Amino acid sequence: MLNKRKKTEAIEIFKQCGIENPKKTFGAQLDAKAENLTQLYNLTAASLHESWRHTYAKNNRDENGIILPRWKVIKDKSFIDQLDSNNLPSNIRKIDDKYEIDIANTKYESLSSDWQRENLEAAKIASGLAIISLTIRIDLRQIGHVIHEQWLNRNAWAKNDAVLGKNFDDLPLEEKDKDVVQFLIAKELFHEIILKDINLLER
Repeated sequence: MLNKRKKTEAIEIFKQCGIENPKKTFGAQLDAKAENLTQLYNLTAASLHESWRHTYAKNNRDENGIILPRWKVIKDKSFIDQLDSNNLPSNIRKIDDKYEIDIANTKYESLSSDWQRENLEAAKIASGLAIISLTIRIDLRQIGHVIHEQWLNRNAWAKNDAVLGKNFDDLPLEEKDKDVVQFLIAKELFHEIILKDINLLER
């Protein structure tokens, strides 16, 4: 059963997609349709992470072609509590009193919740832009600017970075592409998961 907040959010999104009265249109299926939004966010988050891993792997391999690790501190206590410190998997390590996860060699579903959350927040931003683009014409430069600014807001450490802390327009092309591709992935999945049902209703 969906909570009230998620159902309200779903109704507003369906309205933006052209359904004036989602409750009447979907009836008893409203909850199921709203659950599609959760599926959309999760699939988009997973796709964003895999896209990042693919890009990272192209430029970060050792002389044997093995993808170099990208270690990040784990803050998810429940995830840590399930670990056996004496038998850690290859994508987890313990440095002093902190556990770290190799996000470059870990699929989305196996990430700790704190690192899943970063992808999920990015997915929601990108999906929101995909929805807006249905009714308002926005170019990829505007989209990239919003995605990059939101990423900086979530990652305050990067604001002082010599490369990543710049405005979108001043980023290297490779970094611009990373931002824009988030929107393109979200838009494609949005059409597959959400608009497909709506288009069927209009036939």
